Amino acid sequence: MVFKQQKLPALLAAFTMSFAVTLAVSCGDINAMAKTSPASSMAIGHTRHLDSDGKPLFSNRLTRQDSLYLQQHAHNPVDWWPWGDEAFERARKLDKPVLLSIGYSTCHWCHVMARESFEDPIIAKFINENFIPIKVDREERPDIDELYITAVQMLSGKAGWPLTAVLTPDALPFFGGTYFPPDQFLGLLNKISDTWVNRRAAVMEQAERLKGALDKVTQSAGDAKALNDAFIENAQQRIQQSLSAGEPDIGSAFPREPEMLFLLDQALGQLDGAPLAIVQQRLQALAAGGIHDHLGGGFHRYSVDADWQIPHFEKMLYNQAQLGQLYALVTMFTRDPQMQEIAESTFDFILRDMQSPDGGFYAAIDAESEGREGAYYVWTDGELQQLLSKSEMQLARVTLGVTAAGNFAGSNVLHRPFPATDIRSNEAHPQTAITALKRKLLEARQQRPAPHTDTKIITAWNGMAISALLAGYESLGHKAYLQAAVQAAETIWNQAWSRKNGLARTIPGAGKPVAGSLEDYAYFARSLLDLYDLNHEQVWLQRATQLTNQMIDRFYDADS
Repeated sequence: MVFKQQKLPALLAAFTMSFAVTLAVSCGDINAMAKTSPASSMAIGHTRHLDSDGKPLFSNRLTRQDSLYLQQHAHNPVDWWPWGDEAFERARKLDKPVLLSIGYSTCHWCHVMARESFEDPIIAKFINENFIPIKVDREERPDIDELYITAVQMLSGKAGWPLTAVLTPDALPFFGGTYFPPDQFLGLLNKISDTWVNRRAAVMEQAERLKGALDKVTQSAGDAKALNDAFIENAQQRIQQSLSAGEPDIGSAFPREPEMLFLLDQALGQLDGAPLAIVQQRLQALAAGGIHDHLGGGFHRYSVDADWQIPHFEKMLYNQAQLGQLYALVTMFTRDPQMQEIAESTFDFILRDMQSPDGGFYAAIDAESEGREGAYYVWTDGELQQLLSKSEMQLARVTLGVTAAGNFAGSNVLHRPFPATDIRSNEAHPQTAITALKRKLLEARQQRPAPHTDTKIITAWNGMAISALLAGYESLGHKAYLQAAVQAAETIWNQAWSRKNGLARTIPGAGKPVAGSLEDYAYFARSLLDLYDLNHEQVWLQRATQLTNQMIDRFYDADS
C-alpha cells in the first residue's frame, strides 16, 4: 500500500469500529487532564534511560527524523517507526497490528503519556513484541491526523492528543482513544493483542459489516453544499448566539478565532455593529483571563474553564496569528485602546520569541518546563513577596489577581480581576505603576528555565502570521510588522517552494520534505494576495497565481 497524501482520504471509507464495545473502558479525556539530527539533544532530555556517560541506552528509527516531536521519542525503549510503507509492510510480514500514536512536541499530556508508558520498559517490551509501533507528528502530517482523529471520535465519542489508535496492517483502525494511564494502557494492550490473535475472523467480519454504513457517511461529507445567503445568515446567527457574552463554553474553552473572524467579515460587509460588539466582548474576556500572558504577551492555546483563567500553557503560532489579527481589526474599527494594547503585545511577542533568524516563524512553545506544566508562567504568593515591595505586592493583588492560596495548584496564574477601564481610571493604581510591575515580573521570569520552542517552520501557520502582521501594520502603522511579513514571505517562498515539487509543509531540514497540504497552499497564497493588496507589487500576485495553479492541479477533484 502506498501512503501518499492524496490516497489517505480513500481510507476513510474503510474505517472500522470492530470490538469497540468489547475493548471499551473509561478512556482518559485529554481535556480533563544512529545518525542523529540537530534536535537529538532535546530528544535525549526526554529519556531517563542513560548510561554512566549520560548517553541514551535506547535508540530507534526516529533518530533520523527532523520533527522535534519524533526526536523526543527517539530514545524511548519502544521500537518506534515513522509513518511509511516500510512499517506497514513489516506489520503484514509479522502479522501484527499497528499501534499508532499521534501528538505534537508542545503537548502536555503527550509528555505525560511518554513518561508514564513509552519510557516504561515493561510496557515498551509488550508493545515491541506484539505491535508495530508508529509515531506521527500531527503538525507535520495533518492529513494522517485528521483521518485517524475522525476514526477515534467515531470509536470512543471523543478525541484529542495524544491520539492512540490500533490498526490492521492495511491501516484500518479497530480501536482508539486518547491518553491512558499506564496500568490501564498495559491492560488494554493485552486485551487488544488477545483479540487480534484469537478473534481475528470476527474482527474482519464486523469491519466489513460496518464498511457500508461508513461509506455513506464519507459520501455525505463529500457532497457539495450551496453557500447561499440563507446558509451564511444562519451560520452568523448560530455563531453570534454561541459566542454571546455569558454563554459558557462546554468543557474546555477555546478562543474560536475563525468564527470571530467570520463575524468581523459579516460586520464589515453589512455595516452591522452587532457582530462587532460580540467579538469585542469575547476579546475583552480573553484579554482579562489567564489564557492571556499578561507579562510576555501572546496567548496560550485554550483554557480548562469557561472564565479563561486556567490555561493549558502551550503557545501555538496559529493562535497568536489569528488573535493578533482579530485585535488589530477591532482596533481599526473601534480605536479601543485596550484592543490596541493587546494587538501590539501579541505581535511583539511573535517577533521577539517566535521569529527565526531567517525570518520564518516557529511553530510553538511548550506547556512544560522543569517537567511541570506551566512552571515558567505561574507564581506562588511566597515567590512574589520575596521579589516585590509591599506596595508592588498590593498592586499585584489588585491588578493581576494574586492571592495567598493561588488558583492553580497553590500557585497563581496571573489574570485581570477587574475590567481594564476600572484599573485605568483608578488614580491609586496609575498605568505607569502597573507597567513597571509587569516589567519587573517579566525580567524575573526570564531568569527561569524556559519551555522549549519547536523550531519547525510550518507553511500554513506562517501564512496566517504574514496576513496577521499585515493587518497589524494597516491598523497600527508599525513598519516592523510589514518588514517581518515581507521577510517571512520571502523565506517561505525561497525555502519551501519549488516549481517541480510544489509547496512543502515545513521548511526542510536534513530529511525528506513533507508535501504541503491544502491548507498550506491556501493560507500562504492568501498571505501573498494580502501583500499584493497592500503594495501592488506584481511579484506577490505572480507567486500567488503559481501557488493557486499548483493547488488546483494537486487537490481539485473534478468528479465532486
